[in-house]
Amino acid sequence: TRRLCSYSFIELLKQVPKVLISIPITTIHKFACKSWRYMNTYDKGLEGRAAKWTVNKYKLHCRLPEGIEKLIK
Repeated sequence: TRRLCSYSFIELLKQVPKVLISIPITTIHKFACKSWRYMNTYDKGLEGRAAKWTVNKYKLHCRLPEGIEKLIK
């Protein structure tokens, strides 16, 4: 996509839908889920290495346990 980019907003509006079609929906879903886990972790007050550890540790769970910020500190 970088070779197609002219760094103008109008061109981005044209290129983004084309590029998104070429990406498998499973890949988009994985990135969306991981982003949600990071947002949830940051919302609990964790940052940096603690946030990364928590996201990796609890990636198979539906949500973070209550009081996770106390367990990490």
